[in-house]
Amino acid sequence: MSDRIISSKELKEELDKLPKQAGFSTGYKNLDSFLREIREGDLNIITGTTGEGKTSFAVSLTKNFIEQNINCLWFSFEISSQELMERFGAEVPVFYLPRLITSKSAERINRKIEEGVKKYQTKIIFIDHLHYLTDDVSVRNRNLPEILGNLCRQFKMIARKHRIIIFLLAHTRKLKSGRNRPTIEDLKDSSGVGQECDTCLIVQRKGKRRSNKIDDEENFDFSTDVRIWIDKNRRTGKLGAIDMIFDTEKLIHLEYE
Repeated sequence: MSDRIISSKELKEELDKLPKQAGFSTGYKNLDSFLREIREGDLNIITGTTGEGKTSFAVSLTKNFIEQNINCLWFSFEISSQELMERFGAEVPVFYLPRLITSKSAERINRKIEEGVKKYQTKIIFIDHLHYLTDDVSVRNRNLPEILGNLCRQFKMIARKHRIIIFLLAHTRKLKSGRNRPTIEDLKDSSGVGQECDTCLIVQRKGKRRSNKIDDEENFDFSTDVRIWIDKNRRTGKLGAIDMIFDTEKLIHLEYE
């Protein structure tokens, strides 16, 4: 295909010959009412402060996709493979993941994604999480927000190239006093993360922080109520929040209120 100026009509004719972008349900009607669907090529951020349930929410989404016969691939850098399996409960569904974590580079993740797509037709990719994909050398030699922004840009290009959907987990910075919830502007160390993503989903559990006076360590005393904030939505532009409940019998499965 030559690099030349063409008319919009000619371009549309070329595009009409390509396979249509596939779209999928998240498995949650409340969330789908905001997003309509997630499509091939999308980069979705799942974020929130520490301990709010980002990984648990991602696991519950994985279960929903698997129930729709959509193959999922996981890259778990924050927790071990054993702990990840435990998050799925007693009956672990079939999904895919690297046997060993030998590198955290975007290049290796891309190679493993290519392998997953070729061997297992994986369509949904979970990466947990963004801030584990840097090393001390790169941080010392470059600006961290720039590094993270470039990583997100690479993942967006990977999603488009392989016609897959990526869910990238990321931390938010600690909220200042008086703030009751994080926003997309609070993504830790990088405004570029929010710029590159198609959707930003913020997980917030309802509860109060309490201090354990015995060992002088902070613990969280949370209820099972969870709020998911949709803070960016390129698909429909609709922003807002939905309330969910952790089903303790299923460990990490989320149900609508």
